[in-house]
Amino acid sequence: MVQSSLPVARSTMAFVLGAFACGAWLCASATAEDYTVLPRKPDLVRDAETTFLIDFSRDGDPVAFAAGERSIDPAPARDNGAATGPFTVAASRNFAPEAFTIEMILRVPTGSPAKLATPIAEWQAPENYTAVVRLDSLRIYGRQGWAGRDKEFHMAAAFAGNGMGILPQAQGKWVHLAVGTDFAAGRSGAMVRDLDGNVLLRNATFMAQGELVNTSDAADARVRWQAMAKAVAAAAGNNQPASLRFGAAGVDLRAVRISRGLRAELIEPEIAPLAENVTTDNHMRRGIPATGVASWDAKALDASRAVTERVRRAVGFDVNNAREFTIDETYVPLKPGDAPVTIKLPDLKIGLSTFTLYGTIDPAGRDWPTAGGSPSRASRPGGFRAFISMSTGPATTR
Repeated sequence: MVQSSLPVARSTMAFVLGAFACGAWLCASATAEDYTVLPRKPDLVRDAETTFLIDFSRDGDPVAFAAGERSIDPAPARDNGAATGPFTVAASRNFAPEAFTIEMILRVPTGSPAKLATPIAEWQAPENYTAVVRLDSLRIYGRQGWAGRDKEFHMAAAFAGNGMGILPQAQGKWVHLAVGTDFAAGRSGAMVRDLDGNVLLRNATFMAQGELVNTSDAADARVRWQAMAKAVAAAAGNNQPASLRFGAAGVDLRAVRISRGLRAELIEPEIAPLAENVTTDNHMRRGIPATGVASWDAKALDASRAVTERVRRAVGFDVNNAREFTIDETYVPLKPGDAPVTIKLPDLKIGLSTFTLYGTIDPAGRDWPTAGGSPSRASRPGGFRAFISMSTGPATTR
């Protein structure tokens, strides 16, 4: 079946079949979520993209670095290495509004009066746009008619919902919140992690990609983003916004880092192809085998043919705990008649080994089954995309 569906895989299959003396198997699967999420520990230190860094756990001056004015006004009250009230930071050179990332290490103490809608960072360019980071979302709003816009701009990246949120689920816990936007690229998002780097509570609700509230048409969305990008650039040329306000009563703020540019690794999930079924919490979830002998991603399979594109995929932790994201996906497209992809096997001991193949199959010219009148997930366009891993032990079937 694999050979008839994937003509290019025939010689590869023959190669794999040659390994059957040590018990190799080739498996392929397509299921409800496409990628799992890898942890990334917060690391709020100065680097080449940092424009402002403040750490209230430091003794003395909490400002560790400022590309522009260092002072914060007013100096907030501090308790146990955290600011407990609001303060402002000058925007000039400390903040690049056209494309930025803001990170905060924060905690909502037990008994705090804060609500999900409480602003913890906000800035504005008068008669142009306003932006606010709340405990549930990043929101940027530009009124129709302002700054020459003939359409309203309203973007939200919501990291709360379905009964989940920093409040009440993570009240009393330190979290790492990262938000970012690149207006010219039309990209925005937010991510909440614990201090071990895991998505908070391992719940996909805390991963958010920015979406326009007032349109679902892709072409219209591009027009709105482009108009907003021009408006933000014009405001920046007039030194707007003048300042950013951080903090709130009832919220402990330990550190803030502002960076120029969108740090996609912070505001988008760091993903891994799903290649093996593992049972956790009564659900089937998948990830790269931790005990694998070897693995080959697209660039390792054939760097000369590997391509990267932005695609829509389901990212999360199990079938009922995932969100749709537009992500960068690198793959090797294989069409009928293309040269096969080959891999060099490591030394294999006599025994049973498992090969796992991750990809999709180009539906062109094939009669695929449908579900509810739509093509099945296995028939997504885009060619055959492979991630291959190998591990020792019993083979699993799908």
